[in-house]
Amino acid sequence: MLRTVLPVATLALAAPAVFAGSLDPPAAPQPTPGPEPRTPISSLPVSIEAPGSYYLTASLTGVTGSSGIEISSDAVTIDLGGFPIIGVPGAGSGIVVEGTRNGLAVRNGALRSWPGGGLVGTGAQGSQFADLRVTGCSTAGLLVGNNNTVESCVALSNTAPGITVGTGTTVIGCVSRSNSLGIDAGSGCVIVDCAVEANFTAGIRAAQRATVLRCSVSNSNSDGINAGQGSTVADCTVAGIVFDGIEVSTDCQVRNNTVDGAGSGGTGNAGILVTGNDCRIDGNAVTDSDIGIQVTGTGNLIVRNSASGNTPNFDIVADNSTGTVFNVAGVGLGSANAWANFEF
Repeated sequence: MLRTVLPVATLALAAPAVFAGSLDPPAAPQPTPGPEPRTPISSLPVSIEAPGSYYLTASLTGVTGSSGIEISSDAVTIDLGGFPIIGVPGAGSGIVVEGTRNGLAVRNGALRSWPGGGLVGTGAQGSQFADLRVTGCSTAGLLVGNNNTVESCVALSNTAPGITVGTGTTVIGCVSRSNSLGIDAGSGCVIVDCAVEANFTAGIRAAQRATVLRCSVSNSNSDGINAGQGSTVADCTVAGIVFDGIEVSTDCQVRNNTVDGAGSGGTGNAGILVTGNDCRIDGNAVTDSDIGIQVTGTGNLIVRNSASGNTPNFDIVADNSTGTVFNVAGVGLGSANAWANFEF
């Protein structure tokens, strides 16, 4: 049997042309810019006259007749690296800011035993001071100017005010103990979450339009908290105060504070004292003070407070708006009045 063999046609498919690139390798990438170099501080005294970042290399001791570090430039950052700078008799300040300077940052270290003050920067503004421990200094503890932030600092046993700040400054999470005055603040300041104890005069003294929140003030030899016109004092604990626990003047709010044992220095002092007008005194608890809540001004609103163990519990002049005072000692509340004040 014959077989017919048919030819098989082979189709050649045309492949696309391939063009080779350069055989030379590409240039190495440029290095990523790193942080600006920091300048070490290895001895005192030193003068910083240019912006930049500076750091301590070790604990440093000052010399008689000079301050430790002088800053005469804007935009300076100093990291103390956890080290102290230590004063000697006849020295100036630990750190001093010359003139008006903006954008400073000083942090993470200690300033001890400086005759001219720990950190003195009345011209420092728009700056940050954090995690500093200022102890045993004269003239000033930590003293800065306007519109700054002072955070997590400790002022201990300074013969001047522990922390002094200018207007518009926030002081947060600080401790001030056994100084001539705890915290001394200018107008418009915010003082939050601070512990102030055993200072020789007032605990916290603030000028007008200040806000004092969630602070603990105890064992002051003068007033506990003294705030100027238009201020708010709220959610604070004040105890063991020689004179008035909380004192405010005009246009203030005093809310939800606890005051115990104010007025130990003699008669006529109060747990809460209001000397001006147009204040709201609301939701406070005052115990075991000379006078509980005393209002000598007029046109104020006094509601929802409680007082016990004071003599008297409430001392409020006429021409104020006062929730009815109910004596509930040993009995039920007996009142549905949401605005009532209680003594017990």
